[in-house]
Order: sequence, then C-alpha cells, then structure tokens
Amino acid sequence: MELCVDIHCRIGEGRIEETRPVDAALREMDDAGVDKAWICPTDAYVAVRNREGNDFIANVLSEHPDRFVGCAVSNPWYGDDALTELKCALDKGLRVLFLCPPLQGFQLSDPLVDPLVELAVGYSAPIYAHTGTPICAMPFQFAALAERHPKGRFIMGHSGFSDFWYDVPHIGQLVENIWFDTSPNGPDSILQVISAAGESRVLFSSSAPSSDLSVELDKIKKLPVSDEVKKKILGVNAEALLS
Repeated sequence: MELCVDIHCRIGEGRIEETRPVDAALREMDDAGVDKAWICPTDAYVAVRNREGNDFIANVLSEHPDRFVGCAVSNPWYGDDALTELKCALDKGLRVLFLCPPLQGFQLSDPLVDPLVELAVGYSAPIYAHTGTPICAMPFQFAALAERHPKGRFIMGHSGFSDFWYDVPHIGQLVENIWFDTSPNGPDSILQVISAAGESRVLFSSSAPSSDLSVELDKIKKLPVSDEVKKKILGVNAEALLS
C-alpha cells in the first residue's frame, strides 16, 4: 500500500468545533487509510499557551511515534521567550514550525517572525503558515517571508483559500521554496497549483476537524492526474520535506 500523509490537522481539547481526541484521530486515520499525520494543538495553545501545547504534542508523539509528526507553536510576540520555547520544542522531537497570524496577531510579512523562522531553518524544520485570512495572512505576504529566507522550506497552509486562491499559481511560479497544501481547496484550484508549481510541491492535508479527512482524501484520489502524481501529493512529497 502506498504511503499516505496528512500534513495538517489539529488534535486535542479545545472549543467544540476544534476538539479532536487522539483516539478519534487515530480511528479516522485508520478508516481513511492515512499512515501518518502532522499534528498541531488547538487554538488557545497556538495563540497563548505555547508550552502546554508543545508538551501535549510531544507526549502524543512519545505514545504514537510512527503515526504522528509534531508541529511546534511559538508566538513571535514573546520575543526571546518565543525562541527559547521553539528551541525546547524542536529539541523534544517536534519537527515543524506552525504559524497562525490570525491567532498570534502578526502579519506574515512582518520581520517580527524572522527570528523564529531563522531558528527553524537552522533545525531544518519546515515552516507551515495559515494563509487566506486578510489582512494578516495573505499569500503574497507569505511569499515575501519565504523570499527573505531562501534556505527555508515553507508550506502555504490552505493555499490562500478561499479569496486568494488566484494569487497562488503566480507565487508557485515565482518562489521556489514554497510548498502548497490542498485543504480545503476545490479540485480546480488544486490542479492550477499543480500546473504552476509542479506536483513535487503539492502536499495533501485534511485540516481536520475543520474539514472531513475522508472527503479531503477522496478529492485527491479523484483528481484527473496520473497515479504517480497522486502518490507524490499523498505522501512522497511530505516525506521528502522531512528527510
């Protein structure tokens, strides 16, 4: 069976709409045939309670090391404390920096976030950022951040969904160190990204529980592209980013 990796989902306790217990996530993954998921904590931990969120993710990794990849959270407004927290999380085995400007209160193009990005790059950790929310998380802001850090590997969360999807193909052609995740975009938008950036820079994600894992996976399986392209999107590309 081919490897299937979900590169963005939430896990743990939070508001009703974002709560997703670990055992429920594992059942959903098993039912859908997903081998591995990159996991982030819920909103309160992304925004403020970074240490608790990172410790929770680290504990989940220790219990299920073959099923999950941990995403570290650290709010850049905490300054030196944010750097200390990110370093601690990466040293505990978390492997991706997760940024969410609407929750953390900064613009993606703001140099405020540069120290965190530089630290992540030093650890060879990909940087995933939510995009699609004006005024703080727009695709060209993310492109500016990626261009300032050419050695970094950046993942455009949600690929600008929904109002900014039309910017994404242009960015895919112009900025080579950005990868693009699929959820919750429609097939036409995903195909445009594949055409502009190439199939090696597109990554399957579910954004569960905001989106349904099985629905998002079925969307990729039904794309009018070759099986080889689907293999890359569903798992090969994600594994390459972490190698």
